[in-house]
Amino acid sequence: MILLNNLTVNRNNKDILKNINYSFEKGKIYGLLGPNGSGKSTLFKTMINVIDYKGEIKTSNIKNIGHLIEYPAFYSNLSCYKNLELHANYQMIEGEDISSYLKLVNLEDAKNKKFKNLSLGMKQRLGIARSLMGNSELILLDEPSNGLDPSGIIDIRNIINNIKLSTRTIIVSSHILNEINHYVDTILFIHDGQLIAHVKNNHDKYGIINYTKEIEEQMDMIQNNIYTLIKCKDNTQYIVGDYINLVKFVNNNNIIDFDLEALYLKLMSMNIVEVIFK
Repeated sequence: MILLNNLTVNRNNKDILKNINYSFEKGKIYGLLGPNGSGKSTLFKTMINVIDYKGEIKTSNIKNIGHLIEYPAFYSNLSCYKNLELHANYQMIEGEDISSYLKLVNLEDAKNKKFKNLSLGMKQRLGIARSLMGNSELILLDEPSNGLDPSGIIDIRNIINNIKLSTRTIIVSSHILNEINHYVDTILFIHDGQLIAHVKNNHDKYGIINYTKEIEEQMDMIQNNIYTLIKCKDNTQYIVGDYINLVKFVNNNNIIDFDLEALYLKLMSMNIVEVIFK
């Protein structure tokens, strides 16, 4: 278990993270959802101890934390294999089967390719491979799908789903709910340096549903975009159009117990809406 207790980061007399409290369970995968500047990368950097902080981080004897934070840095003129081999030597990681990590991220055929000649998606996948080395028990992935085309996004999604089969704890940050809900167990919402909500992700609810009446009552929100359906414990249901409005809605209505589902709302006519769960 990883425990964050009153975690606060201050820069230039401004709190970047504000009293973060949360415990992460072993073997679970978490999504850290928030817009740019909300504190996602700062939280990750704090957890790997490269940023000064107040409060407490307990990692329960975790010896190795793997991470891919922001852009993956490698030696541009070295191959995929050599870069991972160098990392293993530098970290004094013995007995690693580097080829197995390349295979896990679908880079076995590019093992001799120089880093500078890789696509962005391949670079991200190499960064994930490095984060797994040394039997990392906690993996931090900072927006691993950012900037990728649909094919690259699916590659990252499949890799994370494969990693999920292990006993590692994984935290993936993103600003796109519709992406991380494919594989995370719990979604944490961060806004302005604060964790404002956390919800369990139910992967079994995806399908096509009839939701026309409720949607028609909020037609002004529909613009062929990704929306969020909030199902509260008291059986009330709401649709929220974007992340900022979701934060406002949760705060203003003091909602604690609810489920979230990402929806693609396709406006078929002025009176008919087809709702497809992604």
